[in-house]
Amino acid sequence: MNLTFLGTGDFYPRSLGHNSALLEWNDTRLMIDCPASNASALERLGLGLHEVTNMFVTHLHEDHINGIQQFAYWHEIHRRMHGNDAKPSLYIVSDLIGDLWSSVRSGLSLTTGGVRELEHYFELRLIDSEDPVFELSGVRFECVRTRHVPSMVSYGLWAKPYFHFSGDALADSDLLGRIEPAVERIFHDCHLWDLTIASHASLADLRSLPEPVRRKLVLMHYNYNYETAESREAFERREGLPLAAPLQSFAFA
Repeated sequence: MNLTFLGTGDFYPRSLGHNSALLEWNDTRLMIDCPASNASALERLGLGLHEVTNMFVTHLHEDHINGIQQFAYWHEIHRRMHGNDAKPSLYIVSDLIGDLWSSVRSGLSLTTGGVRELEHYFELRLIDSEDPVFELSGVRFECVRTRHVPSMVSYGLWAKPYFHFSGDALADSDLLGRIEPAVERIFHDCHLWDLTIASHASLADLRSLPEPVRRKLVLMHYNYNYETAESREAFERREGLPLAAPLQSFAFA
């Protein structure tokens, strides 16, 4: 399995792109979140939006879902041009689906072909919120409930034995201590602003984690002060923690 970052930035990413990743294994592609910046990132990888046929949504902030209308319409156009009836699959925990449709409905429901529902664009793969796991091409994924904004539903993605992808999340030492022995890497949100943000992990939060967890950390969803390779390398030398770079890939055996 390979995980490639399509973007690593926060809500205002400049050249970093909004935080998102592409998983590739067994001739399968799964995109984690769908910000609008993904289209250009995929082009830089030599891929079109239609070549990604599976999507997982962590939560419903705009910088993680504002490319869904673009993704849905492009897939429909591509199906029409090529006579292909296969729709992309949307993997989403059931307690997010209603609010997701509320977020994208105004752009997708009213069309020249009539009123559409989300099912017109996607094969919905609803994940039970009471047992939030799904399997795809031989890999079992666990959707891990995270702490982000109070009362907001958000999930990370745990793929044993490969990685944990936190999504937008505060640092949870107990959770990460349970996950750490079962994965090679932990990709974790870290805002890196010089202020307190109560919905994202800070560098101080991650420094305080147990050493076995820190050894596996790769930081993501950080601010634009680290958009150059030089600034990221200087950070790693100073802090001993790597920052994921846009289009950087991680290979898992």
